Amino acid sequence: MFIYLLIFLTSKKKKKIRANFRVQVVSDGKQALDILQNQTFDCILMDIQMAVMDGITATKEIRKRESSQKSKHTPIIALTANAMQGDMESYLGAGFG
Repeated sequence: MFIYLLIFLTSKKKKKIRANFRVQVVSDGKQALDILQNQTFDCILMDIQMAVMDGITATKEIRKRESSQKSKHTPIIALTANAMQGDMESYLGAGFG
């Protein structure tokens, strides 16, 4: 059994990942939304700060689509260096988790 992950990376360098995972890498939130129209994932690792569309906006759109299509809730894990008080609550409120 494989876990199918969608990983968002802001770096232009594609990193080699070795594990028992099938991984799809995109560079921004818009690309992720495009891929999610045709594929499902077991988990999404989402960078908060990305060009074109940030992680919060992309997550809100993913949750909106899941709700309107009555599809399964995909866990979305926020990747960030933000550590200010209130950041976690803000991300949970946006639909991460």
